[in-house]
Amino acid sequence: MITASCLNSFGQDAFILISSEERKDPIEFAHIVYKDLSSGETFLNTTNIDGKASNIAKHKSYVTISFVGFEPLKDTIYPNHNYNYVLKPGDYNLEEIVVTGQYAPISESNSVYKVKVINQDYITSRGAISLPQVLNSQLNLRLQEDGVLGSSINIQGLGGENVKVLIDGVPVVGRLNGSVDLSQINMSNVERIEVIEGPLSVLYGSNALAGTINIITKNPEAQTTSASVTGQYESVGLTNLSASFSTADKKNSILLEGGRNFFTGWSEYNTTRSKQWNQKEQYFGQAKYKHTFDKLTIGYSFNGLWEQIKDKGERLGEHSNNAFDNWYTTERHINSLDFNFQAGVFSNSSVIASYTYYRRLNTTYLRDLVNLSQTQVSEDTTLVQNVMSRGSFATQLDGKWNYQVGYDFNYELSKTERISQETVDMGDYAFFASVMWTPTYRLSIQPGLRYAYNTRFNSPIVPSINLKYEINERTKLRVSYAQGFRAPSIKELYLDFVDQNHMIFGNENLIPENSKNVNASVAWHSSLNSTKQSIKIEPAVFYNYIQDRIQLVKTGVSDREFTYLNISEYTTFGGKIDVRYSIHPDFTFNLGYSHLGYSNIWHNQDESVPSFLYTPEATASFSYWRASKKFNFNIIYKYTGETPDYRVDTNGELVQTILPSYNWMDVTVTQLLWQNRIELTAGGKNLFDITSLNFSNGSGGGAHAGSGTNLISWGRTWFVKCKINI
Repeated sequence: MITASCLNSFGQDAFILISSEERKDPIEFAHIVYKDLSSGETFLNTTNIDGKASNIAKHKSYVTISFVGFEPLKDTIYPNHNYNYVLKPGDYNLEEIVVTGQYAPISESNSVYKVKVINQDYITSRGAISLPQVLNSQLNLRLQEDGVLGSSINIQGLGGENVKVLIDGVPVVGRLNGSVDLSQINMSNVERIEVIEGPLSVLYGSNALAGTINIITKNPEAQTTSASVTGQYESVGLTNLSASFSTADKKNSILLEGGRNFFTGWSEYNTTRSKQWNQKEQYFGQAKYKHTFDKLTIGYSFNGLWEQIKDKGERLGEHSNNAFDNWYTTERHINSLDFNFQAGVFSNSSVIASYTYYRRLNTTYLRDLVNLSQTQVSEDTTLVQNVMSRGSFATQLDGKWNYQVGYDFNYELSKTERISQETVDMGDYAFFASVMWTPTYRLSIQPGLRYAYNTRFNSPIVPSINLKYEINERTKLRVSYAQGFRAPSIKELYLDFVDQNHMIFGNENLIPENSKNVNASVAWHSSLNSTKQSIKIEPAVFYNYIQDRIQLVKTGVSDREFTYLNISEYTTFGGKIDVRYSIHPDFTFNLGYSHLGYSNIWHNQDESVPSFLYTPEATASFSYWRASKKFNFNIIYKYTGETPDYRVDTNGELVQTILPSYNWMDVTVTQLLWQNRIELTAGGKNLFDITSLNFSNGSGGGAHAGSGTNLISWGRTWFVKCKINI
């Protein structure tokens, strides 16, 4: 039975208390979604370790309370009142709230987009310091590693400039080989990560063809003050130290966070100066301030990074005491202002404006290995400045029709000694609109259009349509079709990146990409025998077609020389299935499998090679959560199948290469102590000790054999992490 009681609050902050019917225990991290019945504003709060959350309702509000393994509860509440709620066990999953691509914050199950939510509990259980350590176990997401250029990602077989990476809705600037270095995005202050596979070109324009990753940072809890210190050490030589402070009242909130990551560098055979994984040092910080008026909320956010990578070279000769070292120093400052205005009943207006400063300095030193002195030989600076603003107005009416209109303004300026012009710039200015039609409570249809003006290329009108149909209470169908347009970036057009390990050249003759995408998925869930057991099955298929795709390819002169080329046609397609089985409240099992097909870019040069190449992937995980003991145990496994490819060797001949399959496993445990003020996490990562893979000799279609090396990880490592909440 679900029960609730209400008491007036006199002389103290009003609260909401949530507990379980079965065990009478308070429920920590329960979600409370408020909808203000006066302004239409939607906002979120969570309970603390005592199962309490401040009642932050300003007016009469409609609330939805949910937690994994319990039936959601809905009620109407009033400000300045205390409420006690008791939740009944059920087979429902936690209603994650998503914001990426939405008219307003909405539950994941009600979104027309299929949104993958990676929450804070998962990030904590992984002992993840940076974004790649979170994403490397996700199905249909593949990471690529480089000792200097960092970590990049493929979604549905597409990557580079085709993946949009956002921090609180602001694009991350600073692509080197066409990709954002994900290892520069720290996880210490991340609340959740939202991933949408497939294009969001209508909303976010260029760089959103393959998918969108939105990293959402924490906000201070309402009417509380808190602080924490976190330290982590990994046996591979990685240390992390961070601290945060936040405070909030009914009108104002402030958050300050910062820290340092240091990695000593690593090689499988540690006998030389040069490393497979270079020494890296990072300092990061964030500051957030928000002020709430009656219907207007204004916020300012600063996100900063300073990073230095030291790429040490070998002796110049057998009898030499000198070596060349390259130091790569990166600075990124993101400043953003956001305005959220409740324009009327059930309506919402939001504007975000940002300025990003990105600077990467490549300094070469001649190092004397005897007296350890060094002399600067050369210095090369890349400077990128980006101004962005996005605004939208959306209705949230209870009727059949809602709509959203908005603008998207992007201007980028780049300056470096390595481009053919001293300074180059590019602007992309767009208007977008979409309509949400709900003819029945089961069916939602959302068509959209984007019209853009690009200062260098002609932009077409970009359409999309999304459909969500609730077949029954347990089954939801989602289908989407979208077109995309992406102009070549400044770096792809003009930038030359040359060091002792890389030779990447821009191409001024590139033309824009045009794409088409289809996604379809089904989500089905049911209880098994009792409400304590539940199963959720989610099959999905996708198809991507890109005309004039921009691809970074080897030129054949050497293994490290690349340039950008347009490929006439490129296709990726595939399917996946995710299965989640839970025994409430302690056990959760997850299984997943995907199969990806993608165009062989060399088929046009040699018809004897196949038109398409294929690669499989599988994931499995097990989680045990003992609430009464505050203990959590996780096992995460991922299988990455053989990945075939073709390339031109130094003799100009077409050769086949196959990257072998490999297995990955992490094991972690978390224990909460001292009324949850101390959080201890320990475990092992990469237990199969995968470091790098050699491209094996391949054959087929008359092609020759190929070889090479691909970095995967820095090997098996053990870690311990301690977080103290003050």
